[in-house]
Amino acid sequence: FRSRAQVVINIAANSTNYEVLLTQSSTTTTFSHTSASSGASADSIASALASSITANAAYTATQVGASVYITSTNPFTVETRGGSSEASIFALTDTIGNTTRLPLQSKNGYVVKVVNAEDIDIDDMYVKFTTDGGGNFGTGQWEETTAPSIEYRFDPATMPHQLVRQANGTFTFSEVNWNNREVGDENTNPKPSFVDHEITHIFFYRNRMGFLSGQNVILGKAGDLFNFWNTSAQAATNDDPVDISAAGKRPVFLNYVEPTAVGLVMYSTNEQFLLSTDSDILSPRSAKVNTLSAYETDAVVESVSLGTSQAFVSKTPLYTRLFELNDISSEQPPLMADQTAAIPELIPATIDSMVSSPALSIVSIGQTGTSTVYQYRFLAKSRDERLVNSWYKWDLTGTLLTQFFDSSTWYAVVANGSEVYVQSFDMTQSSEQGFLTLPTGEKTDVCLDLFTTNPHRTYDAATDKTSIWLPYTNVGTGDYSLVILANFGTVMTFKAVDPGDGRPFIKTSGSDKYLEVDGDYRGIDMVIGQDYNMTVDLPKLYKYNVANNQVTNDDVSSLIIHRIKVKTGLSGPVDYKVSITGLNDWTNTVSVTQPNQYQLNNVNMQASSTHVVPIYQRNENLAIRIEGTTPFPVSLLGLDWEGKLNQRFYRRG
Repeated sequence: FRSRAQVVINIAANSTNYEVLLTQSSTTTTFSHTSASSGASADSIASALASSITANAAYTATQVGASVYITSTNPFTVETRGGSSEASIFALTDTIGNTTRLPLQSKNGYVVKVVNAEDIDIDDMYVKFTTDGGGNFGTGQWEETTAPSIEYRFDPATMPHQLVRQANGTFTFSEVNWNNREVGDENTNPKPSFVDHEITHIFFYRNRMGFLSGQNVILGKAGDLFNFWNTSAQAATNDDPVDISAAGKRPVFLNYVEPTAVGLVMYSTNEQFLLSTDSDILSPRSAKVNTLSAYETDAVVESVSLGTSQAFVSKTPLYTRLFELNDISSEQPPLMADQTAAIPELIPATIDSMVSSPALSIVSIGQTGTSTVYQYRFLAKSRDERLVNSWYKWDLTGTLLTQFFDSSTWYAVVANGSEVYVQSFDMTQSSEQGFLTLPTGEKTDVCLDLFTTNPHRTYDAATDKTSIWLPYTNVGTGDYSLVILANFGTVMTFKAVDPGDGRPFIKTSGSDKYLEVDGDYRGIDMVIGQDYNMTVDLPKLYKYNVANNQVTNDDVSSLIIHRIKVKTGLSGPVDYKVSITGLNDWTNTVSVTQPNQYQLNNVNMQASSTHVVPIYQRNENLAIRIEGTTPFPVSLLGLDWEGKLNQRFYRRG
């Protein structure tokens, strides 16, 4: 039962009876009209029927061209009879068999369901009549629309929000104006699978915005980032949204994705999947998801790209491992490499942040709220061979909040007490910029945290002292160094607080911090910053052999190390701390610029050098640490040892 209907006069015949039967509350009323004996028209028949129906108080009828639009305050059914053939007169309420029977004139906003095949729901569609001039009745078009009373929009408050940079440099955080469902119903244009479920990851792929939700990956409409609805309920287009699930041997919960040239790698806790297509166009009909591999991954720390491969972490109860996927394709499983095999207990299981720079070949791993980051650096010779695989730790001057790479610079947002600031670290050796200049023309920066160049200073002639003011108030607990670029790169060390033993320290004036040095240092170039030390612990030294790209150490023969020779690049003084079992530790400091080998008033550095450190000890009793404790950089290029190897009394089978 419906409360509206439209009767269409499809064929007008002379001297022919046309009837409309309306039933309301089991009462049927028949309205009829016999056309004229000559010159009968559909409009005149519709007009006569409309007048007859309107005369009944239970109904209201309006002639619309060759049809009659009927409404009532109560539901009713409609039946038509008469005409010269079965198709002469027919009625439609809220449904119709196919689009060919839709009238050319109707009421503006009239919504009709086109059933097409009775036993198939997927081919149903809804159309709405829109008049040409915007009037209440008239000629117009039937356009696709949504089913009546269906949910057609997202709740913006429960959807992802946007952070937009304004023209003045400020940012606004606001809800997103998501596109509405404009056609179809739950069968022909269903809700995206993330509705009523948690969205675990947001990404962009092939000009589409994508969400991960449970085991589903949902890609929005191509070129229309905020649209997750189909264009039409009748035909699938190539730019329609993609909503596809990943199925594995165990329950799948997709956590994050990483794109590749062959598809989109999706990481779940226990398996990895590849979203790809065999066509040039990614569409709902061509998209497919295949299982890629079955490694355990961390649900919080997202995977990163290493250029031609991808890296992800897997955690044990105590430690974190970094795995790398190589040769990702849709034809065969990828290759896996454990890049933490050499340092299995270096990275704790509490890390929650990982970023990478494919251009610099660096992966940086850390834990928010702590000051230590772990970085993996590699040098690839080819897709299958790497010349360098190295790990090191880095202590920040505050606690990590977040980290990221930009070009050749690594940035860390850190907190120090109540202050939050951004630290930048240039990961390349600059040859065109730098505060330290060698006589040969090379330039480099000092190795100091929170450093500032040529800070503000004031001179007191009465005391002959210069006050050098820091640009920040929170100085932490580490030592500070003042590097005066003239006078051979003079270095003065200051404590963060008064040590009470007469050594210089950072003083306070109100909320400002300053250093006080003897003499007049106005107009002299200088750099000040917090010290950090570089430490490299060398492994046991053995004679090794290389065969078929495999390195084997000779740990059986007797080896006495006489000396080590360390090749350095642009470096300042280097300390070599030698620990020998049963003896006191001793440190050999090598200053690369020897007496009578430097120019007056130039920085104590050389572009390259070889440090010879005497040892004379059996390799098994030996531990060597290389330290850089000055504001000058240390660049280690290679190491050789010289000694006595005795193999006479050994036989190998």
